[in-house]
Amino acid sequence: MEPWQALSGKDFSRWIDAYNQASLHTPGDTTALSELLVEADWIVCSSLRRSLDSAALLNLQPSVVDQSFREAELPVVAWRWPRLKPQVWLLLNRTLWFLGLRHNVESFAEMKQRAYIAAASLMSYAADNRQVVLVGHGLFNQFVARALLAKGMQGPRKTASRYWGISVYEK
Repeated sequence: MEPWQALSGKDFSRWIDAYNQASLHTPGDTTALSELLVEADWIVCSSLRRSLDSAALLNLQPSVVDQSFREAELPVVAWRWPRLKPQVWLLLNRTLWFLGLRHNVESFAEMKQRAYIAAASLMSYAADNRQVVLVGHGLFNQFVARALLAKGMQGPRKTASRYWGISVYEK
């Protein structure tokens, strides 16, 4: 299924499954990023393949792989109609999730609680290590950042949103 192809909700559900199982395309030159991360003492990855593949592309060996750092799950309404492009289904399903739709995934409130616990784990790792790197996921990272700031860490309010972006938080 192509990213521009109109899909039913049922087909979109399969598209999401395929996305979660797909390997990463090799990015451009990550040498500068890898050099920046060479001082890392502790590498945290989510259990999702794209997190582990990203770490491997950056020549990072995970110290811990923890499903608590996985991306916020997306409920998928498997309607046969209408047929929409994947980007539209993403927006629709994520909006419905923010509004309370669970449909077999954790709720928005549960995800925020998980982000708060994940932030506490990062701070615990940081207490024992000089530099901790999280190879994580966009939306979930936003909520981890909010939790880190609420716990007294210093850093940007909004995390880097582009692929291979870095946001730094310090005590």
